[in-house]
Amino acid sequence: MPMTADDILAHPALERCVRSQAQSLLSIQGTSPRIASLFATQQRWLMAHAALALYFRNEADNPGAGLLAERFLELAERHDLARRNTASAFLTEMLKYEWFVSSPAARAGATGRSSPRRRC
Repeated sequence: MPMTADDILAHPALERCVRSQAQSLLSIQGTSPRIASLFATQQRWLMAHAALALYFRNEADNPGAGLLAERFLELAERHDLARRNTASAFLTEMLKYEWFVSSPAARAGATGRSSPRRRC
């Protein structure tokens, strides 16, 4: 059963968990600033999560569907995450640093689909 916002706020481990996550992000910043840049601002944090949510929703409905850039841009605008140009620049940056990779069809000019890159 999902937790409500009140359940989360009342959970005794909340503060410890938030501090642990913050320390992890600070550690990532020290070792790999490029990775940390994904989450450097609240806006980028929200856009990264929105892109992943769209990707996994698409994959659940249609494996191999990836992330359609146009849908991400619409979502970013609809939820006031960013203006269209800012969201587009975010996707462009994710492609440049290979956090997302274009599908073969997108590289051929057929679609604007992307997928998160698997990194190990």
